[in-house]
Amino acid sequence: MKLTEGMDPNDLEDRVKPEIHFDEFGAKMGTDDDVIVASFKVMGQAAAVDLETFLEKGYDWILDAETSAADIEDSDWTMLPYMGTKKDPLYNLTQNNIATHIPLSPKKYRDNKAAQGVMEGMLNIARVPRTLGDIDEFRATAKRPRS
Repeated sequence: MKLTEGMDPNDLEDRVKPEIHFDEFGAKMGTDDDVIVASFKVMGQAAAVDLETFLEKGYDWILDAETSAADIEDSDWTMLPYMGTKKDPLYNLTQNNIATHIPLSPKKYRDNKAAQGVMEGMLNIARVPRTLGDIDEFRATAKRPRS
């Protein structure tokens, strides 16, 4: 289907916060193995609804779009991966950073989530005193070829 109405070039200029969060929210359609959830903020309810409609009608690979309340600030386009935390710096939104920081296979996604869960469980079983966000920097190690 070709989208021929609704949005003109620059309609949302200065209305969209140039920051995308990946998998901040769980998938509503399908499973987290099958769906990557991207979220971003738009200033104003009417602009958000316009963008929601544009995304749903303009791209057949987008399963769903949903509008909710949000705030907006000025910044360059950035991204926060699912395993990122509020104290992590945002990454510049580039194709390379998406490929580097977003698990694009179900196995990698599950491995990242499982690794964090294992560390959490070990600390809890050992009754190590905990603080909020104390394992935010923990990441699964990547397999390396033997030398």
